[in-house]
Amino acid sequence: MRDLFNHRVDLEERVLTDDDFMGQTEAWQKVKVNLLGRMEPLSEREKSLFRREGMTITHRFFYKPIRQAVDEYVSRVVWGARTFHVVGARDEDEQGKLMVLHLEEVFQPAART
Repeated sequence: MRDLFNHRVDLEERVLTDDDFMGQTEAWQKVKVNLLGRMEPLSEREKSLFRREGMTITHRFFYKPIRQAVDEYVSRVVWGARTFHVVGARDEDEQGKLMVLHLEEVFQPAART
């Protein structure tokens, strides 16, 4: 199993701060750096099954449990230059030994030159 965990990602959580216009600004803060696990793209069949349930999931990330809870409403994963919203998290083996994050890749617009 150790050889299968060959991808390192950063786990970030959303931080809201008050701005000068009585609103809030969203920023992202790293909570776990170099989380070791296995990143897998979903097949087109799997993506289609999730779409039927009203969810957009493009990848899944398997990892061993960590101390920080992963909250799908305020967490995201950064893998190299790619960013993913956490759509869901679950205990894959129902024994607390293997967790899986369901992810949606976020495509950032290209910078204008």
